[in-house]
Amino acid sequence: PQSFTKDYAIIKLDKGKLKDAFMGNILDLGPEIDPTKFSEKMTRKPNSRFRYPPMRLLPLGEIIPEDFMHDVDQVDVEGEPCLYVIKRGHTTLTTIGRANGICSYTREYFPNQTHQDSMQWAILPYDDSGPFAKQGDSGAIIVDGLGRFGGLLTGASGPAESPSPSITYATPFWWLWPLIKERFPGATLCPAAS
Repeated sequence: PQSFTKDYAIIKLDKGKLKDAFMGNILDLGPEIDPTKFSEKMTRKPNSRFRYPPMRLLPLGEIIPEDFMHDVDQVDVEGEPCLYVIKRGHTTLTTIGRANGICSYTREYFPNQTHQDSMQWAILPYDDSGPFAKQGDSGAIIVDGLGRFGGLLTGASGPAESPSPSITYATPFWWLWPLIKERFPGATLCPAAS
């Protein structure tokens, strides 16, 4: 069976305290990347449907389907298949990365001769200008340019001598959401108001 990292928190919103200010699930793309440059990075494919959102607030709603994660329809600057993804974390703020559709597998062996396998969705930096994530970004949501939930950031790795990780790992949302719904049947993704 598939075994991804189960590390998440559920937040119940008090609608009475939010009144009319709650806009639903949105991702603030932040001021770190100029909107024109952001759009150029996200639209390397001519028929890309990404549009930089008004007031830099990307509406979130659906979940990236599992089959799409494994059969991506974009290519990176080197011509390799990828899905451009976005996250806004506590440490690195807004970054764009490349998910290549491949999961990383690890196997941990225990003294009692048993082992535990786990998988993670792997995300690479957009280019060599910096990491997709660093320590302190864990828990950030990762989305595609259409505002579809891709995964929950769980960790990163890279060479010990490197000042920043070269691979970021996430638990795919297509796997995590059914677990959340099973435990919290009334949970919703609170789509952004139109």
